[in-house]
Amino acid sequence: METLVIYDVTEDAVRNEVARICESFGLMRIQKSTFIGYLPSSRRKELMAIFRYSCFVDIAKPLEKFYRKIVRRGFIYYEKSNELVEIEIAEERKKHVLKILRKLRETLSQECLPVVNQPLVKCLNCGYRKICLP
Repeated sequence: METLVIYDVTEDAVRNEVARICESFGLMRIQKSTFIGYLPSSRRKELMAIFRYSCFVDIAKPLEKFYRKIVRRGFIYYEKSNELVEIEIAEERKKHVLKILRKLRETLSQECLPVVNQPLVKCLNCGYRKICLP
C-alpha cells in the first residue's frame, strides 16, 4: 500500500527521530518533513503504532497516579481488521514524551508562536513561513 507520511515537529530531536523511523521503514524522503513509499499493511500498522506511542504516554500518567501502579503497556485496536496491537511503554521514552508535551503546553499557554530557531535559508520552501516569520 502506498504510504505518505507528513509531519510538522518543531523540536529537532523529535523531528530527527520521526525521520529516522520513516527511513528505517524504507520510506523515501521527498521533502524535509514528507516521506513516501510502499508498505504492506502489517508494516503500515506497525509504523502507525509507533507514532501513536505518545498518546499512550499522555494517558498513562493520570492512570499511574490514580492506580498508584506503573503502566508498562497499552493496546491499539484496529476495527477494520479486528486486530489488537500491544505497545510497550518504556520509562525512558515516557519521560521524553512528557518533556515534549510539557514544552508544547507551555507554548500554547503563551498564546504566541515559538521563536524561529532555524537559519532563514531553511524557511524558503516552508509552507509555514508566512505564519511564523515576522
